Amino acid sequence: MPQILKDEVRARILQAATQELLSHGEGAGMRQIARAAGITPGNLYRYYSGKEELVAAITAPVVEGLAGIVRRASGEALALGQAELPPLPQGEGCVGLVENEFRALMREILVHLAVLCRQYPEPAAILLHTASAGEALIGWFRQVVDQAIVRMLRPAGCGAEQIKALADAECQAFCAGVGVLLEACCAPQPVDAERLIDGYLELHVGGVAGLLRRGFASGAILPGEVEQNA
Repeated sequence: MPQILKDEVRARILQAATQELLSHGEGAGMRQIARAAGITPGNLYRYYSGKEELVAAITAPVVEGLAGIVRRASGEALALGQAELPPLPQGEGCVGLVENEFRALMREILVHLAVLCRQYPEPAAILLHTASAGEALIGWFRQVVDQAIVRMLRPAGCGAEQIKALADAECQAFCAGVGVLLEACCAPQPVDAERLIDGYLELHVGGVAGLLRRGFASGAILPGEVEQNA
């Protein structure tokens, strides 16, 4: 078969697979995709070894864009953790600094992700509904949260475990909503992504700050246990 025809068939397969995955999620099968593409299952397997390879081909632009965002965000969080910060106030006085830094870092990440979803709405929607992608996103956000809060404060002794536990609890809630937020950015209807992000951060960054404040107020976190970067 001439290369131009192979490319046309491949494009038809990817378009059919995209629509089937959007309609049926991970329940879409190779036979179903082949039928939608107007080819036999055997012919489909000549192009793609299985559904996993098909999904990888469809979502490649989003995965590449996400990898770039991850690299930038991880570098910024690392730099934040290693930065020469002014002396941190003790106890509740440090919460405002944590809140501001965390909000700025998370806003930048979410804006980049929203732009990526608007640029590739269908591949992004498929990726967001892939179980492994959801787990990877939560794991990555957890790492960023740990870097942005725990490493910035350098808690010492048992305070480190207490603050990490508080950050982990909020991270679960934060990450659970990120997927919903990004799905809204993939929708055909236009959305004001930055307005959604600011509202989301107002809720969840305030949650992180509130957890820290309650920890200090209850004595679960002792003011002397939070130190500036060494």
